[in-house]
Amino acid sequence: MKRLLIACLVLLLVLSATQAQDGTGVVRIFSYTGTSDDLQPMVVNEGDTVVLDCEPYAEFEGFVRNIQYVWQIGSVRVGTMATLTIDRAEISSEQTYQCLIRGVISKNPVIRRRSRNLMVRAPPTIPPPLPPIITDDGLEVTIGYNDTFCINNTFMGTVNFTCVVVSGRTPVTIEWLVDGEVFTGDSHSVIISVNETASLLVIGIDNGATVEQDLKNYTCQATNRDGNVTATTSLLRCETGPVIDIGVTEFPCPTSSGNIGGNYSALMDQFVIINCTLIDGFPLPNISWFYMDDELTMFRESPTINIAVTNDTIGLYSCNVVNELGNETASSYVDLQILPMINASLELMEFFPRVNLSMDLIDLLDEVNFSTEMIDMLLADNVTDEVYVVSVDESGSVEIPYNVSNVFIFCVVYGREEPSVNWTTPPLDDNYINPVSVNMMGLVYVVTSLLNITNFTTDHAGTYQCNASNCAGNMSQGIGITKQVLLPVAHPDCKKSKSVFVHLVYFVSFSRGEFSGIEGSSSTISLTVSQPAPFDITLTLQSTDITAKIRDDYIFSGSNNSNVSVIIPAGDLSHDVSFTVVDDNILEPVESFEMNIIITSTSTDVLLGGTSAATVSLQDRDGFGTSVRFNQSTYNINEGAGPVQPVLVLSNSASFPITVQVRDTQNTATGGRVDYDSGPYTVTFPTGDTIVPFNVPINDDNILENTEMFTVTIDPSLPSRVTVGNPDQSTVTIMDNDGE
Repeated sequence: MKRLLIACLVLLLVLSATQAQDGTGVVRIFSYTGTSDDLQPMVVNEGDTVVLDCEPYAEFEGFVRNIQYVWQIGSVRVGTMATLTIDRAEISSEQTYQCLIRGVISKNPVIRRRSRNLMVRAPPTIPPPLPPIITDDGLEVTIGYNDTFCINNTFMGTVNFTCVVVSGRTPVTIEWLVDGEVFTGDSHSVIISVNETASLLVIGIDNGATVEQDLKNYTCQATNRDGNVTATTSLLRCETGPVIDIGVTEFPCPTSSGNIGGNYSALMDQFVIINCTLIDGFPLPNISWFYMDDELTMFRESPTINIAVTNDTIGLYSCNVVNELGNETASSYVDLQILPMINASLELMEFFPRVNLSMDLIDLLDEVNFSTEMIDMLLADNVTDEVYVVSVDESGSVEIPYNVSNVFIFCVVYGREEPSVNWTTPPLDDNYINPVSVNMMGLVYVVTSLLNITNFTTDHAGTYQCNASNCAGNMSQGIGITKQVLLPVAHPDCKKSKSVFVHLVYFVSFSRGEFSGIEGSSSTISLTVSQPAPFDITLTLQSTDITAKIRDDYIFSGSNNSNVSVIIPAGDLSHDVSFTVVDDNILEPVESFEMNIIITSTSTDVLLGGTSAATVSLQDRDGFGTSVRFNQSTYNINEGAGPVQPVLVLSNSASFPITVQVRDTQNTATGGRVDYDSGPYTVTFPTGDTIVPFNVPINDDNILENTEMFTVTIDPSLPSRVTVGNPDQSTVTIMDNDGE
C-alpha cells in the first residue's frame, strides 16, 4: 500500500508545468515536476511580477510530512517558501531557478530538485515626445507617436529629429524611414547615432520651394531580438495668411528705401525687374499684378514682372496675393530718370560798378536762394571793379575785358535725382569762393553752384567746366574764359603808341553734349574750334565704356581701341570723327559710352572749350525682328508619364531676361487639376537663352476615359520689341493609361 502511495505521489510530481496570468499583471509559473531540468524557458515581459510555484506538493501533506522548500540560483539561496516572487522582472532576472523539496513519506526521506529557466522579453521602447525646442540653428524635435508639428515659410535652419530608446534589451538597431521608405541620408540630410539615441538632421531648410521637399513623415524604428517599435512625427506647413515683400532688383536709381513699397527710377528703355517675394503664406496664394488700377493679366501667377521704362510705363505697380486665410498688397512706383541738365539760359551779363547796379546782382542771387549773409559777402563794400556774371553754356568761350577782375560763373543743374556738382578749373589758389544751394522745383532738384573769382588775371584763363552727376549718369558743360591783354604797339604813321586788344587762345570742344548712333550704321561726333588757328590742332579723343563696350558694340574709323588721334587742319572751325555701331544680333537696351577731349598740340594757345565731354547713345535695332514661338504644334503625353513639357523658342538672344505668358484652352481635357493644371504659365528666357521648356502637370486619375486634348497659346502681351511667331499655339493630347 505504501508503495502505491509513493507511486501516485511521484506521478503527480511529474505533471507538466503550466503558466497562468491572474488578471493583475502577475504571471504564475508552476515549476516543472520531474526528474530532470526543464530545457524550455518560460518567457515573460519586462516589468511583469513573476511567481514561481512548487505548490503541487502542498496538496499531499497528509502523505508527505515535514515538507521544506528551498529556492536557489546556482548555490545561492533566494527563498524558503513554496512560491518565489520576482517583483518587476528585468533582463537581469534571466536565471535558472531551482526548487529543492524535502519531506518524509512513511519515515522515508524524500528529496526532489526542480529547475526553471526564466527568460524576460524586453523589446525597445520610445517615450512620448517633448515639445519642439527653438535653437540658434533651428528646431530640436523629439520623435513621438503619430505626432505632428508645422513650420512656416519664414523658417530657416536645421530640424533635428531625435529618437531615444529608453529601455529594452541591447543591442538595439535604430533606422529611419521617410514617408515609409528606408532612409540612410543624402546631401540634404545626415544621420548621427550614439548608443541608443539617433538623430536625423534635415539641414539647410530655407524658405520657398526647399521647405516643400522636407514636408514628410519621419519615422524612427528601433529593433532588438525581442521585437521592434516605431514612432512617427509629421512635418507640415503651417497654414497662414500671405506675407509678401516687393522690391526692384535691377534699377539704377532708387529714390526711396524700404522693401514693402518704394519708388525707383530708370533711364528711358531700360528694363526694370520687380519682384514680389512670398515671405509666408500657406496654402500657396494666387498672385496678381496691377498697373495703376488695371490688372496685368500676362503676369498672373508670376513672382516677377519685367518692364521697359518709357513715358507710357511709369507709374504705380502693385502685387496682390490671396489665399483662404487672407490677402496682402504691396506696391512700387517706377519713374523715368533723366541725366542731370545744366542750365544754359543765363546770358553773359556785364555789370557796371556796384554803386549803380548792385540791386540787379542781388536780385540774381535771390533767385538761386543764397542766404543774405552770402549775398553780403559777395557784394562787400570793397568791390569797386566792374563785375562779370557768366553761366556755363554751349557758346564755347568768352573774353573778359582787361579792366574786370571780379568774375561770377554760374552753373544751374536740374535732375530728378539730386545731382552732385563740382568744377574743373585752371589753378586758382585760394582766390575764389564756391557757395552751393539746393532747392526743389516740383519733383525736380535744382542745384546752383556759384564760382566767384575775386581777382581774375590772365593766369586764370582756361576752361571752367561744371560737372554734374547722379545715379542716371554724368553731364559736363563748360566755358572757355580768357582776359584781354593791353599791349603797346607802334602805329605805322607815327612813332606814338596806342593800346590794342589781342586774342591769344583757341578753344576746342564738342559741338554738343550728346550724340547717338543706330546699330549697323555709321555716325559722327563733331568738334568745333572757337576761331581759325594758323596751325594744325592735334588732340586725342578718349572713349570710356558705360554700358556699351569698345569693339563689341562700337568701333572708331581708323582705330581699334578707345583712343582716337585727331588732326584739325589750320583754319578749320569744325571736324568730324566717324564711328560704327556693331550689329551684334542681340536684343538689348540702349547702350552708351563717354567721349573726352585730350589736347596734344604743342601750342599752349589751344585749350579745352565749354563742352569737353560728351555722351554717345547706341540704339539697338535687333528687337524689331525678335519673335517667340512653340517649337512644334502638337505634343503627346501618356497620362501617367508626368508633366508635359512644351518648348518656347526665341528667334534672337537677349542681353536681359524675357518673360512670356502662356494660356491654356480646354478642349476635351478639363483643367483645374482634373486632367491637367490650368494656366497661365509664366516662362522666362534667361539672358542669352533662346530655348526654354516649361511644365504642365498631368493628373493620373485612375479613370478609364478617351484620349483628351487641350491647347496652350502664347499671350500676345509681350515685352517691348518682341512679337508672336508661328506657331503661336500647340495642342496637347493626353492618352489614357487606365485601360492597360
